[in-house]
Amino acid sequence: MNLKIMKISTNGISLIKSFEGFASKIYDDVGHPAIGYGTDLLPEEEQKYKDKTITEEEATQLLVSRLNTEILSFYTKQKYFTER
Repeated sequence: MNLKIMKISTNGISLIKSFEGFASKIYDDVGHPAIGYGTDLLPEEEQKYKDKTITEEEATQLLVSRLNTEILSFYTKQKYFTER
């Protein structure tokens, strides 16, 4: 499979951060544990961050990492983007 993967821009990250706001500790985001700039935590991540705080830089890294993972997952599931 040969995909041309898009990545979110710096402006896109800034927009998400402006809407989400920053939380250094885990909080409940409509029934899901989240941290940083609205990054939903996976069950194994929830334990990792349970009694910790994160910096804004760490939160940004976590957000970018999660977005890149989700974007890649989305594109690889789309029939339109697979090799023909």
